[in-house]
Amino acid sequence: MKRHFTGMGLAIALSISATQAHAVANTVAMGGLIQQTEQSASNIIADLDNVVNARAFQVRTEMMFLISELNAMSGELVGKTFGELDESQKSFFENAQIRLDEIDTMIGNGFDQADDIVDQAEHIVAQVPFTKKEPRVRTTAPTYLASYAGDGNDSTVITIQGSFLNHGEPILTMGTAQCELKAHADNEAMFLCPSAQFVAFDNVNHIAGTLNVVKKRSWWNKLWGKKDYKDYRVATTVVPEKMADFTVTAVVNTIEFETRKRQGKWGHVNPHCRRHKTTVTSFGPTGEGWKIQPETIALRKSNSRRGSHRLENVSENGFQVRASAKNRGDCIWPTRDARGAEEGYVTWVEKKPKTVPIKETLGEGELTWGKDMAIDLFDKDLVGYKVIVTKITGDELIFIGEGSRDWATVTVDANQTSLLLSPKSLKDAMAL
Repeated sequence: MKRHFTGMGLAIALSISATQAHAVANTVAMGGLIQQTEQSASNIIADLDNVVNARAFQVRTEMMFLISELNAMSGELVGKTFGELDESQKSFFENAQIRLDEIDTMIGNGFDQADDIVDQAEHIVAQVPFTKKEPRVRTTAPTYLASYAGDGNDSTVITIQGSFLNHGEPILTMGTAQCELKAHADNEAMFLCPSAQFVAFDNVNHIAGTLNVVKKRSWWNKLWGKKDYKDYRVATTVVPEKMADFTVTAVVNTIEFETRKRQGKWGHVNPHCRRHKTTVTSFGPTGEGWKIQPETIALRKSNSRRGSHRLENVSENGFQVRASAKNRGDCIWPTRDARGAEEGYVTWVEKKPKTVPIKETLGEGELTWGKDMAIDLFDKDLVGYKVIVTKITGDELIFIGEGSRDWATVTVDANQTSLLLSPKSLKDAMAL
């Protein structure tokens, strides 16, 4: 949402004459104007809390410099009105609010005009009026770091650049630690800060610090050894090692089986006057694609007299039941022999495969900057897949098939044996 600047009477000027508007603007108290400008800069910093790229970090830094410069000016200007300022000061405050409003609008549109936002922010700070040889800080480096994962005994180099930094030794505090000054020149100061301060976990961590720069000393202050400092708010953003969570779901063809129960009759009863008889009954699947499950074959006798039976040639494509029976007695008239019998029933189960598409989660977990993650597809008959990468900012990258987005790329090898999630390096991702 755009925050309109009214502290200088610009809104009133729409309904009154230019002369009247000028008179109203000249009566504006500088205390309120400075506070309003500072608040606009603070709002922009807050708007960028969840924007994770190098340009956003740079704009945050510029806004912190602006707030620092406003604080430094307040001692001189509080108690004055706008009309009491010199022309360079008036020009700065008039243009600063216009540019802050433009930055706010562009951020509200999704940070698509990132380069323009950075240019506007740099221009505001560059136009801050200052006196000759007044210390001025223009950049801090690095603006972002990868989260520290060492043993706590390392140091991180923080470099401050600007002008007139040689009036005395500057002091830098980052987080809760005071940094060691290692090199110092008129346009640059280099510090070693404990790396243990620069840690982030699930979200970016903006490590705030304070830089105290010695102002130019008068002969009186030099005589008494007194130093006056100009304070700057500085920050370095720490980006966690984890860049996103991911989930890979897919539609894959799986084999399911349709089953059915079958039964049949086997064996025989001997006719009269027959000493021995053997029959072989064959059984097979229902039709194409059906296979017998041999382990399910079960035989049950229903009539047995001096007989025997056995299974033969058992496979998934069929089987046989051999049944034998003997008669007893002589077949001489008028007597009759006792006929033998061996018969019964057989049951079994057949199954037929069919292809069924199902949704399946193939993988989920965390992604780390610059480290590929492979998802095995070797035994998958892949129909389609979907990859959701949830960035540490909360934004989602959705891939339906192969593709490349701002922080990651998804590819599948030619034989579809693996799906590869390739996060960009931290440097490459932050440059986007």
